Amino acid sequence: MKIIVLGGKGFVGSGFVRRAAREGLECLCVDLDNYDSCRGASADLFVNAAGNSKKYLAARAPREDFRISLQGLMNSLEDFGFAHYVYISSSDIYADPSRPASSREDAPLEPDRISNYGFHKYLGELLVRRYLPSWLIVRLGGVLGPGLKKNPVYDLIHDVPLRVHERSRYQYLSPDFLARAVFELARRGRWGNVYNAAGSGTISLEEIRRRLGRTLNYQVSDPPVEHYEIDNGKLTGVLEIPATSQTVEDFLAGEMLVPGSGEGEKR
Repeated sequence: MKIIVLGGKGFVGSGFVRRAAREGLECLCVDLDNYDSCRGASADLFVNAAGNSKKYLAARAPREDFRISLQGLMNSLEDFGFAHYVYISSSDIYADPSRPASSREDAPLEPDRISNYGFHKYLGELLVRRYLPSWLIVRLGGVLGPGLKKNPVYDLIHDVPLRVHERSRYQYLSPDFLARAVFELARRGRWGNVYNAAGSGTISLEEIRRRLGRTLNYQVSDPPVEHYEIDNGKLTGVLEIPATSQTVEDFLAGEMLVPGSGEGEKR
């Protein structure tokens, strides 16, 4: 199986590149630096992991978010050849991501109630469904892994004041597990399906803060409480999903060995 990963040097996309190397698969990593030279390449599987991941950008500059995520998606349909297309969407497509019952893949969507970020992911899904004969959509939850540069866990590690309340609860997967799951779905021919990809169980920022021994600081006086508890039963039927708590522990254990991680150099 030959693979093209758009955004292969990014946080999520790099997990696909690493997994492909581990499995001995031919993989072309495409990013802004080499996009023009790679245009016209073809593969069995095309993974689009290049959409904007900055929620604040979508909130402040929706036109720019639209350009990065949706214009880039449409360009990829014309610029590359592929048999199957994987679109990395987001759990922010759900109006209420706090309850499994309202975040099942077949739950009714309410695009007028979601953020700009979630709305643009929703539009991306519609484009993929409309224009492609063979596709797979993955609605991604929280992610922790090598190269993390933002999110509340990153903020806690680096003593950046939180934007959300520490009572906020999240689910986390590693980008490497995500890639493993997508490749397994591809091998099983699960085209024309939508899958949630979120860690098993939730963890609060307070638990992580205490694990790190950090003091509590906020950027705003009244930070919002976020709660993500995405239904992942459909993906669990394909392979066992790691516990969020274990993903967090593995990530923190590795991160504390990195110079400049916030705990000092330990190697």
